[in-house]
Amino acid sequence: MPSTPVHDALTVAAAAVSVPVYLHYSPAKEIAPLAFLVGGIVFSGLLLSADLDIDSKQYRRWGVFRVFWWPYQKLVPHRSWVSHNFLIGPLLRAAYLLLLFYGLVRVETWVVDQWIVPVDRNRLSRDMVAAVRFFLQEHRHWAHMAVLGLVLGAFIHTAADTISSGLKRKARRMRRLW
Repeated sequence: MPSTPVHDALTVAAAAVSVPVYLHYSPAKEIAPLAFLVGGIVFSGLLLSADLDIDSKQYRRWGVFRVFWWPYQKLVPHRSWVSHNFLIGPLLRAAYLLLLFYGLVRVETWVVDQWIVPVDRNRLSRDMVAAVRFFLQEHRHWAHMAVLGLVLGAFIHTAADTISSGLKRKARRMRRLW
């Protein structure tokens, strides 16, 4: 497997290459979808990496919030088809992160409701979900670009791991022949 700096460099390079490719092929040449694409690639490669299932640099980048990835580490074996699948992996990690965020909001509103001021937690949750739905309906193309970025970032990681592992196997076979 490539080192973290190699994965990071590949992520940044993929994000950089995506800019002229997007501008060449996009009929509208809008900047916002491009920002979601580039942001998705960078976020996927640097923070939402397939290596969150181990004590990795990407895991440590979450700082004090890395504790939230502990259940993911325990449930998903390293380099499994779940974590290193370029489609299922990033979508699962994004869904996990959104579920964690939703749970934190629910806990936070409970604390506010219990000790600070009465709050209709269910209404706040419904409003939050409605706002996300509205955003996704109004800016569908942006959401598609963000998901594409997440998938591309994961693809770069998995492809690098696959190529590196293949080269290492080939080198071992060559050494045995000598």
